[in-house]
This record gives sequence, C-alpha cells and structure tokens, in this order.
Amino acid sequence: MTNKTLGQYLKELRKSFNYTQEFAASQLDVSRQAYSHYENGRAIPTNDTLYKIATLYHVSAEVLIELSLQTDGNTFLEEPSPYKVELDNFLDYIGASENAERYKNLSNKEKHVLFYFNSIPTSEQDEILEILQIKLRKKNRLN
Repeated sequence: MTNKTLGQYLKELRKSFNYTQEFAASQLDVSRQAYSHYENGRAIPTNDTLYKIATLYHVSAEVLIELSLQTDGNTFLEEPSPYKVELDNFLDYIGASENAERYKNLSNKEKHVLFYFNSIPTSEQDEILEILQIKLRKKNRLN
C-alpha cells in the first residue's frame, strides 16, 4: 500500500464494498463532490472525516492519516513560496544572539515545525498534536 495515494486507496475501498460515491458521501456527511475530490486527490479529508471513513470501511484510521500526510515526493521542509520570507525572518529571529540560547538545542527540522505550528490556528494545532500522539502510540506498539 505504500505506493498508493490516499485517493487511490479510498477508491479501492469504496469499490470493494460496492458503494457509490453518493452512498459513501452520505455516510460521511459530506457532498458527493467533496468525496470525489478525496478520491481524485484534489482535497484531503479532515481528521474527523478520516475517522468516519475508517469506520465505514473497517480500516485503521492511522493508515488513513498516514496516507493523508504523504506528499507527492516533496518534503514538508520545502517551503511554499508565500511563507518563504516569513520563515527566513523566523529563522533569523531564533538565530539572533539574544535568542540563540533559548533555541540552541533545536534541529533545523524542529525549527521549521515550530514555525509552521505557530502559524496555524489553535484548532489545527490540536489536530497536529493528535496526529503526533497517534504516531507515538503506533511506534510504541511496534517496539
């Protein structure tokens, strides 16, 4: 399944249950168009919807969340152009001598995560924390 996108996986699941997009969408409380966008990769379901999908198709929510986090070969550290200047300013700020002590133990990846995390609304920060907790539980189960 590692080579599949979330959309491909959703389409396969739906077809294996002989569901129409209309039926799946109605079970998830989304429009048929929204569900179609999920299958075609034009939209990613919210975590709440991913949990509903997991229930509908009797699959692991963790698998769906993991697939939803995958990108098209890009790493999350490749900054989208609208944030490049803001990110550079943030990195300059935490690298400044008066702030260096506070942030000295952070890796570049952690600095990027901190910037993006602080740039999103609190409700979305809560979703990110949920995902991190799920990842940690999964890691602990595997060890």
